[in-house]
Amino acid sequence: MTAAPLVLLLVFIAGALLGPKQETQVILLSEADGRVGAVEVRTEVGSSLLNEAGQMAQVTAADRPPAEPVKLSQEQIEADYAEVLAAEPPRPKKFLLYFEGGSARLTAASQALLPQILSEIRQRKSATIGVYGHSDRVGAAAYNLQLSLERATAVRDLLTAEGVKPALLDIDSHGEGNPLVPTADNVAEPRNRRVEVVVR
Repeated sequence: MTAAPLVLLLVFIAGALLGPKQETQVILLSEADGRVGAVEVRTEVGSSLLNEAGQMAQVTAADRPPAEPVKLSQEQIEADYAEVLAAEPPRPKKFLLYFEGGSARLTAASQALLPQILSEIRQRKSATIGVYGHSDRVGAAAYNLQLSLERATAVRDLLTAEGVKPALLDIDSHGEGNPLVPTADNVAEPRNRRVEVVVR
């Protein structure tokens, strides 16, 4: 799953909303794991691409192009935009649960992660929890799609048995189509036999 880049927005992003004395600043931040996406800042007459963590583009009017990106240090961002950063919701936390081959049985190590997942859900008072099933490429694609759904359902059942409300859970299955480790067909890859639990 590819996460969207996290963007720190100050004032407005839509240049058409700018009055004569308003400014918009867009700052691109990295994901918690260090990955950085990209965002294009546009006005009626130009655009500016941000693709490095800490880059900022400033827009002063809808009929003027955005300024060339400048790079801010993490210290400068934290000092100048502390109030905005404090309002930022916590970033999602992802857990990977692995399964025995050809089954919806968690490995012992993954079973041991369940208390940590439940603790994270309770601490955050989560409104949405993604539960996404996956498989390796052993067997037919249709079988693997069904197996990955069974894995996601098994995790859902474990969470609801511990008091997580079913309405909070977003269940989906990807089968063999979204591998953590790309392999040839019919290769047994334990890291692809997984459920990703995303706690928001």
